Amino acid sequence: MHISKVEIYNFRSHKSIIVELSTTNILVGQNNSGKTAFLEAISYALNTKNGTPSEDDFYANKENFNPKTSYPIKVILEFRESKDERFSGT
Repeated sequence: MHISKVEIYNFRSHKSIIVELSTTNILVGQNNSGKTAFLEAISYALNTKNGTPSEDDFYANKENFNPKTSYPIKVILEFRESKDERFSGT
């Protein structure tokens, strides 16, 4: 089973991003482009990172940002499995 699609909303540098994944993927980008934020959003969604997101984890595009009135952070993961990985039931 692998993650086939990641949707991230309002998390750090990602206001809205949808990424289709294959079984093997490589993240490439300049410094401060959101690679680590992408991986940490997945980690939060899988509950492998201790704690909950802090107010610094909210996407902020204005100087007067208030996390209490901002849009919620959403991370949606879609999983796929190959025919070989499926439970046969027999």
